[in-house]
Amino acid sequence: EISLGLVGSEMCIRDRIIHGIIIMLIRNCVMQKGEKMRMRIIIQTESNEVTGSCHLLTIERYGEKPIKILVDCGSFQGENKEQKNKFFGFNPSEIDMVFVTHAHIDHIGRLPQLVQNGFRGPIYSGIKTWRRAQISLGRRNYNVFSQWIPVEEELLYMTLLPEIEFVFFRNAHTVGSTALLIMLKNTNEKVLFTGDYIGKSVFTQTYIPEWVYDLTSTIVAEATYGKDVKKQYGVFERELGKWMESSDHTAVIPVYAQERGQTVLLKIANMQKKRKISADIPIFLQGESLRDYTQQYVEEGLLEYPYNTWTVDNNFQISKLPTWKIVLTTPGMGHGGASAMWLEHAKKDKKIKIFKVGYANADTPMGRLKKLKLNFCETNEFGSHCTGNEMIEFLSRFRCIKDLILVHGSSDTRELLKRAIQEKGIADKIWVLLPEQFLWKDLG
Repeated sequence: EISLGLVGSEMCIRDRIIHGIIIMLIRNCVMQKGEKMRMRIIIQTESNEVTGSCHLLTIERYGEKPIKILVDCGSFQGENKEQKNKFFGFNPSEIDMVFVTHAHIDHIGRLPQLVQNGFRGPIYSGIKTWRRAQISLGRRNYNVFSQWIPVEEELLYMTLLPEIEFVFFRNAHTVGSTALLIMLKNTNEKVLFTGDYIGKSVFTQTYIPEWVYDLTSTIVAEATYGKDVKKQYGVFERELGKWMESSDHTAVIPVYAQERGQTVLLKIANMQKKRKISADIPIFLQGESLRDYTQQYVEEGLLEYPYNTWTVDNNFQISKLPTWKIVLTTPGMGHGGASAMWLEHAKKDKKIKIFKVGYANADTPMGRLKKLKLNFCETNEFGSHCTGNEMIEFLSRFRCIKDLILVHGSSDTRELLKRAIQEKGIADKIWVLLPEQFLWKDLG
């Protein structure tokens, strides 16, 4: 096993080309020296942070064309996102297929760009992810959806090629999210991509059958929260109820339009039923994507609208809204759109309170609320990612993890989680790969 690399987000085009040539020469050299080897897998990641999820699995077979599988193809968000989203660290036209774990934009946002740059293979996901993606990407992306093949979310066992089978498992991160198991026939190699993992949510529960835990596996796992984060339950209900006791107060809740918005709505509806909040307070859903995702949840029988709920456009004039109100708006990180507008108003009007209910990059407005000197409340109780301890508990169920690759987190949080896992002795080897690094494993 060899890893080699440079930090991809800092590399210029010349460095990427040189690095690609070096990788090719090393691979060819090893192939010539090891002709008895039948197969090798190479795993790379495109991202060194929480956003921009994109993982490349290459299956090399001696004397045959490599098979290249992409797991997710997401957009970077936050600082320098335009530059980070500009290039891929691979040739899109060489990708054979894409698997999508869920429809958040940091997991699918660059699929149109992938197709524009020459990708012509199939895109696989669960049915609900395919439905959500039509909102996330917009139905106008015909070329993307003409290549998209929706399948059942759970326990669908499919043979793609003579060497490859895959299975999707239900993952509670969002409704329709999946973990992905790729199995290479005629070898003992199994690669499990956890996706953005959490054990259960208010809408669903993760289900991975027992036989998967008995496999000898390579696991690619998320590390969003590192090690020591604890969820603070009850903060939102207590603080929102107290704030809305005054009829001249406004609560603004920037949310991710998919899943987080619906989770918060469900909480508000339950507060109305328990009389923790007045049903006379109007609730406004601001933005088309939030409206459309919520409607899908209602149609799927997962949610009922709280009493006195209304929808308004992103550009709706604030002055036309009543003073006493709750507003769910987007985007969740506050960079642009209606959220940014509300943050500006909150700087001037102390009767507006911002409720931070989700993760935000440190370089985004919602990630630096203290510096903005706003009236705000923060809670992580709606988090749809597992804590470090929850990930350790999940990984400890597996009988034999040969290689564990930590992704979807900053280098610092991944290193923290790596050390915690090492202390437990859960995996033989643990890797924190940077972009343009790769791990290869010789099989057979």
